Amino acid sequence: MALLRSLFAFSFALALPMTSLAETSTAETFGQLPETWSARISPNGENLALGCSPQGVKAVCIFKLDSDARPKLIAPPTGAQIDRLYWASDDFLLYQVSLFETIEFSSGLADVRVYRLLSYDMKTGKTAFLMRNARSVFDTTRVDSILLNKPNKIQMAFTFRMGDATRANSRLSDEGSLQYIIYDVNLKTGKARVKDRYEKSVDNAIHDAQGKRYAEILRNPKKKTFSVKSLLTGKTIFKRDKTELPPFYVDGLGAGKESLIVFFDDDERYGLHTLSLIDGAITPYEAAGVEISDASTVDDNFTGEVVGYRYTDDLPRRVYTNEIFAKVASDAKNALGSDSIILTSWTQDHRIFTVQSIKLGRPDQYYLYDIAEPSISPIGGEAPWLDEAVLGTVKPINYPARDGLNIPAYLTFPVGKTEADAPFPMLVLPHGGPEARDSATFDWLAQAFAAEGYLVMQPNFRGSSGYGADFRNAGYGQFGGKMVNDVVDSARWAVSEGLAHPRYCTLGWSYGGYSALMTALKEKTKVGCVVSINGVTAPRELLADADKYSLTRDYWEQYMGDTYASDRAHWNFISPRARADEYSIPVLIIQGEEDTTVAPEQATSFNRALPNNIGKKLIMIPADDHGLVQSGSRQLVLSEAIAFLAEHHPARD
Repeated sequence: MALLRSLFAFSFALALPMTSLAETSTAETFGQLPETWSARISPNGENLALGCSPQGVKAVCIFKLDSDARPKLIAPPTGAQIDRLYWASDDFLLYQVSLFETIEFSSGLADVRVYRLLSYDMKTGKTAFLMRNARSVFDTTRVDSILLNKPNKIQMAFTFRMGDATRANSRLSDEGSLQYIIYDVNLKTGKARVKDRYEKSVDNAIHDAQGKRYAEILRNPKKKTFSVKSLLTGKTIFKRDKTELPPFYVDGLGAGKESLIVFFDDDERYGLHTLSLIDGAITPYEAAGVEISDASTVDDNFTGEVVGYRYTDDLPRRVYTNEIFAKVASDAKNALGSDSIILTSWTQDHRIFTVQSIKLGRPDQYYLYDIAEPSISPIGGEAPWLDEAVLGTVKPINYPARDGLNIPAYLTFPVGKTEADAPFPMLVLPHGGPEARDSATFDWLAQAFAAEGYLVMQPNFRGSSGYGADFRNAGYGQFGGKMVNDVVDSARWAVSEGLAHPRYCTLGWSYGGYSALMTALKEKTKVGCVVSINGVTAPRELLADADKYSLTRDYWEQYMGDTYASDRAHWNFISPRARADEYSIPVLIIQGEEDTTVAPEQATSFNRALPNNIGKKLIMIPADDHGLVQSGSRQLVLSEAIAFLAEHHPARD
């Protein structure tokens, strides 16, 4: 295979003009979007699609291998951002976009973020919006089957809530139950044809790569029932009554397509299990003979078989049970000296693979692995302008919470510094979610502040994912309680260990912004300032914005506790906005104007409620959403936060 000569020339030509690192600010250096954020090889191995970021927005660059032809560039539609990409066939690349829209529902106008799937025709260079007529559906990106035997079509499916005209534009009246519609979608035109329609609480159906259906998932949120019907036998193989949430989620088809691989999450079981489509037998999934919390499967789209499983400890991991995949991953890890290897895509004949190389605290690198030659060639990097000299060392640690629970966390040391140079000015950075987690991968936000001289603490407080059901469940009902106490305790531990100065600042995004604000209320004599980015300031409004029977509402109820309905004192206690008059330190509020996850009103109303004499500041970022995914937005976040910290909590003399 010829080296990808045009790849590098094209990618660097598209990049923003770069001066030397010594001439750029920290915000400019770390606020850029990844140069490469995804890599996907076409089924026949002739074309390579890379997620790229020319001009500060995510795009797609398509390279024809063994050719010097100029690569093709797919820019996002006006007002949209590209989130992911993959091949449906040799002739069609699919890419998902999200965009901010104001839609008229029966209840009135509403600002929403919608998710759409587009196809790119490799032969004509034309793009088609798939399911274009489904304007009332927020998310039209669900692909049930790539229809391997029909290269110009895919199968898509959507679940509607019956009777809820504000969300599904449905004319049916059985509130709380669901209907499930399957479409055949033409990739050339984007037009969809109804293939099957179910109106008896079918929530999901499981298909193989040819579109054959093997099981149906039935759920009635109002009646709180959940069941699975096997289409191999025509019988119900699993049933559960009186359940607020589904007891499991389907990962895919098991070996021989006679079982489902499911992730249980209820009082009886937790983790991956096999559910027989023949007799309903449930057995733990014991791939490689190990038990790992929060694992999910890796599936081969071409065969429908499970080829491994994924999980995260300090880094994202893949364990491949398929012999070919396991050898490719092992060879790549040895050749590249990686801490972890992810095979992001492969050809239908399993000859060429795209490889993501991960190293502790360092930007990811992408490679092309050809078994036939064999060879491994670089195809892109997350942040090739960064080198070891400008990155802080990331160290996994554990500390005890005040009630004795062991809490994992990550420290990023100031650039060029070690523990021997401590103590440092500290910034505590709790993650969002809250059912999420930080890891020891490259974190542009943490590394930017490490470059400014701060020790960055990232605690995975109770309620975080990735550490098993007991640890996650320990956060239930503790939205503003023990989950925030864990963040406070992370700072106390760092100070007691001699790593940090006693006075510190907090910064967070989304729930992390909420946690940063609450930490300041719990530790008033130690926290010197707060930066909240798209942060929650009025938790009860998250519930008010959620549908009555939605999984989103159930999720928030679990974390906030069951006292929300009647206990006003509880709500006031966990609400930064209700306690705004208690703040006596500087507060920086940064908010995306098109955020549909945390309403911008949460930022503006909190800012109005804060005392005027504390040094408060509100920054509204136009034309960007909850993730602030444009380079300009990220650089603005960093420049404002760095200047704010330099004034109120300087790390440099």
